[in-house]
Parts: sequence; structure tokens; C-alpha cells
Amino acid sequence: MRRELPATWFDTPFYREHYGDHGIEDAAFVAFSVNQDCESHFGFYARQALTDDAIACLAYTLRGIKWFHRHLMLSHGLMIASAPLTPSERRVLALLLTEATEKQIAHQLELAVSTVHQHVVSLFRKFGVRSRAGLMSLWLNRPC
Repeated sequence: MRRELPATWFDTPFYREHYGDHGIEDAAFVAFSVNQDCESHFGFYARQALTDDAIACLAYTLRGIKWFHRHLMLSHGLMIASAPLTPSERRVLALLLTEATEKQIAHQLELAVSTVHQHVVSLFRKFGVRSRAGLMSLWLNRPC
């Protein structure tokens, strides 16, 4: 904020009300698109001017956040799925993205194999894929 805004801005009532009165001296804002329909925004507020080293540390720390946000949203059925996922579907999905068979997933989640299969069919339908390979390609951010 200190690098991008004119010094006069820091004398405005807006700055005083939203930043200065709360002890905020400087801020850094990060925004990126997760996909064509979704953006993420982060604000970091500091009680003193941010140094070059602090900004470099923020940049280094945030380098994987886009990947994390994309996978977090995918795992809840947001962005690509036709409907949000149920808690049961999220548990099945987490194991479906491994090498576990439906039978192993059923055993691990203490569900009937037929119930797991119903969740798998529902997941494929919601994500618009026909196989685990298609589902995995979404996580790898590649077309099927």
C-alpha cells in the first residue's frame, strides 16, 4: 500500500477510519484467478511499513496458494461440479483419488460396496466425467 498509493492518501479520512485508527501502517494485497469464474483475494496488514524482505517472504509463502485453493474448491464440488458434494461424497472422493478400489473404500469408510458405488456414480455425474482418469485430470488441471 505504501508503495502504490500517493502520500496524500494516508491523510484522508478513509485511511484514518479503515487503517490508521486500527494501527495499520501498511498492507499488501494478493489476488489471483482460480478459474474463469472464481478469484481469491488476500490482504496482509502490518503495523509498520513492509520491507522488501517481508514482501519477498509473502510472495514465497503464497506460491502454492492458487493450487491449494483450486483443490479445496474441487474437493467440495465447487467450480466444476454441477452441485456441491455431500460430506459422504467428499469422503469417498478423497479415497477415489488414490489407488483404493471401491471395495477398499467401502471397508475403510465402513459402508456397503453398493453405497460407495452409488457415491462414485454421483461424483462422476456431478463432475461430468466417465472414469477415475477423467476425475483425476480435473485435479491435475488438464483436459480429459
